[in-house]
Amino acid sequence: MDLLGLIVDASHRGAVNLLHNQITETAWLPLWARGIETDLQLNPLLVRKPAITTQLDVQPNRIQALASSCFGAGFGGSCWALVYRHQAEEFSKQWQKAYDERFPVDESSGSSETREFFVTSPGPGAFCL
Repeated sequence: MDLLGLIVDASHRGAVNLLHNQITETAWLPLWARGIETDLQLNPLLVRKPAITTQLDVQPNRIQALASSCFGAGFGGSCWALVYRHQAEEFSKQWQKAYDERFPVDESSGSSETREFFVTSPGPGAFCL
């Protein structure tokens, strides 16, 4: 699982640094899930960050994802995180709370912005192409 996390971290950094199609929210959220959100705070573009980073000293009840990344169309796509099943509901609540605190909705703007956090199980992989 540690290796999977590092591989996915590198993939996420590639989406941010090479594709340049992520907004601040989708660049930051997977890093928070992994406990390495200061990577973005120290370097907004995550340029040339090492694949191995030091985890933050965080509150004892904070759940950290085994892997997490952005995906989708970019420029406002989505993010996913992998956690153990017994941690999923609590992690989802923590992740949404962190997001809402970091990126509060401006009620006065009249924005129709939607935010949805949900728990799901992975499906089977492709059987044929």
